[in-house]
Amino acid sequence: MSQTPRRHLRIWPNEYVDIAIATGLGHARNAILARTADGVVALGGGLGTLSEIALALRTRRPTIGIQTWRFDRDGRTEPELAVAANVTEALNWLFAQMGRPS
Repeated sequence: MSQTPRRHLRIWPNEYVDIAIATGLGHARNAILARTADGVVALGGGLGTLSEIALALRTRRPTIGIQTWRFDRDGRTEPELAVAANVTEALNWLFAQMGRPS
């Protein structure tokens, strides 16, 4: 990413950021993240994380959780949330789902 000043950015993202997503968007940020992510790893979290998990699963993004929300109900038609014990396990699963080497 170019270090050329941009009026809409107060702080420039680091060199590893391909697409900067603005903060301060409220709940819309969760939808943007879920729709633009190749895959999602949910780690712990509160209601915002639950929202991101639901949106990612709804949009069929590979999604896995580590010590995060669990949900279940009779007659559930939503995809199951995969669960990992640690980050390495989660990333190996995620990359395998996306057809990428870990």
